Amino acid sequence: MYLSAIFYTIDRYIPIVQNLFWLNPIYLFIRYFRKIVIDAEVPSTWFHLLMAANVTLVLAIGCWMYKKYNTKFLYYA
Repeated sequence: MYLSAIFYTIDRYIPIVQNLFWLNPIYLFIRYFRKIVIDAEVPSTWFHLLMAANVTLVLAIGCWMYKKYNTKFLYYA
């Protein structure tokens, strides 16, 4: 939660640390919705592509994990 920048902006950090925040998927979603709701503007095309790549990566990892642990999952469900 503290590395998600929910209640603060990342402007106070040095640029190297700011770039590390972009690796956090939760921060991306928070920044995306802040841009729309608080700033009242549409995110850039680059940001849309970054979000699409992030969602695609998480979906691929989820599908891979489901396929790998499919038999074990059925026993717990």
